[in-house]
Amino acid sequence: MKVASEAGIPLLNADSCGRSVPTLGNILTCVYRHPVSPLVYASIYGESVVIETPDACDTATMELIGRSIIVAYDNILIAYCLLPLSKADCKECLVAGSATSLQETGKALLRAKAEHTNPVEKVLKVLEGKFLCRGTVLEKEWVCREGFDFGRTTVPFD
Repeated sequence: MKVASEAGIPLLNADSCGRSVPTLGNILTCVYRHPVSPLVYASIYGESVVIETPDACDTATMELIGRSIIVAYDNILIAYCLLPLSKADCKECLVAGSATSLQETGKALLRAKAEHTNPVEKVLKVLEGKFLCRGTVLEKEWVCREGFDFGRTTVPFD
């Protein structure tokens, strides 16, 4: 988004999941069996790796190789890029409005901070969410292992 914005390049207001992605096979382009090969991974240091598999929809192999790359880079920020999609494919398997949703959520958080108001209430309005419970975080553990983030948060409910 940053590069497209600064370069004046049009950007599609959609993504392939609409949420965080646990594995490559969970993104909608893969669910709809669009090819993932070749796939490009890039590190924050500028290196890139192109992976190509005999079966262009083999998400299991791509995931295995991709996780190995992430681990080799000590779990630092790695981005990947899939093949371009046609307009019809985009309509079929992308979540429309996701970029706008992220921006509006960020603005709501910043407004709440500036106004010293409840950020949860502001975000729930933007996302049309529902408040489920209230509690205080007592303990938080977070570790990166084998290319995945694992964590545990202790919250006794009020």
